[in-house]
Amino acid sequence: MRIFRVLYSASLLLALSVLGYVAYVFLAPVAPHNVELRANSMCVIGNVAVQINEKFALTGMTPKPLDCACVSAKLRQRGNDAARLVETARQLFVNSMRNVLTGQQNSFGAFDRAELRLVQEFFGLIGEECKTGSG
Repeated sequence: MRIFRVLYSASLLLALSVLGYVAYVFLAPVAPHNVELRANSMCVIGNVAVQINEKFALTGMTPKPLDCACVSAKLRQRGNDAARLVETARQLFVNSMRNVLTGQQNSFGAFDRAELRLVQEFFGLIGEECKTGSG
């Protein structure tokens, strides 16, 4: 019976992750009016992916789940920059996945280096400040 529960949980997590990925890729771009909802969705999808990775050791990475309320609060503090940063991160992710699927090398030529640095700094800060259990 335990094996069926594990299989069911794994398939449910996989289905949620796939649906989240599809929604993430194909939803309209992030804008100031939907940044908090989109960031929260990305946070939840990321936390599901972290759980799947922990359960099945899919990658050698060991990311930690984030407190999604903390992520939303940090984005709210960022104001108008938040939508731009989240949209750039979304485009980077889509570009990266496209390159993986087509076997091409990642290229960041279409992105402004200053913007890439801001995204890296901002999300690095969120990763440190919003780990589950911290605030």
